[in-house]
Amino acid sequence: MLQISQSAQRDGFTFSLHPRSKVTLREKEPKNQPLPPRVFIAFDKADDFQHFRGDLYEQVVQLLTQLSEKELNEKFGGFEIVEPVSGQRLYPSANA
Repeated sequence: MLQISQSAQRDGFTFSLHPRSKVTLREKEPKNQPLPPRVFIAFDKADDFQHFRGDLYEQVVQLLTQLSEKELNEKFGGFEIVEPVSGQRLYPSANA
């Protein structure tokens, strides 16, 4: 399973592949290079993000990996979004 870190900023969230997940992805999908190092999603109010969270997570993961959710599920057993400091799992995929 691939792991994506979500870090809170004052006006949004930054998402990036966990280093182990980046290595795994590069080994299994060398044609998908280079990968973006991170994706930032801004919001006006923190509550705004909660309304779109699931859809945005799936889109962010597609941007970071250049793979569809179906491909991620088949090749890696899915993905999860984790807060790196606490280790809290914020969003498991359907296969998690």
